[in-house]
Amino acid sequence: MFPRTRATRIVVLGLVMSVFAVSAYAFTAQITFSTDHHEAGAATQTIGTYNVAQVDDYKYDAANDAFDQVKFDLDGAASDVQVALVANPVANDWTDCGATGASPTFTVTCDLTSSHNGEVAVADAVAFHVAAVSEGTVTPH
Repeated sequence: MFPRTRATRIVVLGLVMSVFAVSAYAFTAQITFSTDHHEAGAATQTIGTYNVAQVDDYKYDAANDAFDQVKFDLDGAASDVQVALVANPVANDWTDCGATGASPTFTVTCDLTSSHNGEVAVADAVAFHVAAVSEGTVTPH
């Protein structure tokens, strides 16, 4: 019926591809989206740091085998400060010290006897962790 030439094959192939393209367009043309207004977003905020100084004022208990107070300075005001003196603190190892004192030293005094675990044994006090926030409260996990 038609001669089998290269041109004929290209025309037939083009027609077949056109049919597929039109069919694909017909399916995608059926997709509609709601006109409701939705929003999504993300933001970032720089986290500053505090410098800790004068961490040399530890108070011992009466038997001199545990710390019951530590005092130090921050370089800025903090609404809440917590400390932990053990190597890998969990929630109960943190002591809430409250807010810093007034400028210029922003002194923090922590009564370690008020922590969940009480005063810290000298043998267990192998690190000094500080968590401080300029607004709100510290929530250790």
